[in-house]
Amino acid sequence: LSRLGADLLSQTLCNWRHLQAQPQSTIGVMYAPKIEKHHTHIIWEGLALDMVNKTRAFNPHPGAYAYLRGDFVKIWDCEMGKDGGMAVVPGTIIAIHLTGIIVATGDNKTIVIKELQKSGGKRLLAWEFANGLRLCVGEVFH
Repeated sequence: LSRLGADLLSQTLCNWRHLQAQPQSTIGVMYAPKIEKHHTHIIWEGLALDMVNKTRAFNPHPGAYAYLRGDFVKIWDCEMGKDGGMAVVPGTIIAIHLTGIIVATGDNKTIVIKELQKSGGKRLLAWEFANGLRLCVGEVFH
């Protein structure tokens, strides 16, 4: 691909005087509204993939967030987990491992939260966060 790209670039640069500017089509153009804080809240009843994508899209600013024990928690990094296969409330902590905090979602899957930050606290790996707060399996993110 690098060779093809280099050849195409050299052809384009040699013929740049012959290129004709064309206006961009207005068909399908949409306005993107300003991102508000409520857009970045993780909705645990939704799809696990949407939660992972939301976390990635809003990192580093404004950041995806949830509430735990009534406190604001910013979620810096997470990934798809395995299929849940369990009937628990979405947002419930299923397990806590060195690799992350495993949380149930609304589509019977899980996500693995890898980095979090409590309001006013430092950004921490999930196991550090869990140890510091003494998190227990069964607690629920909102």
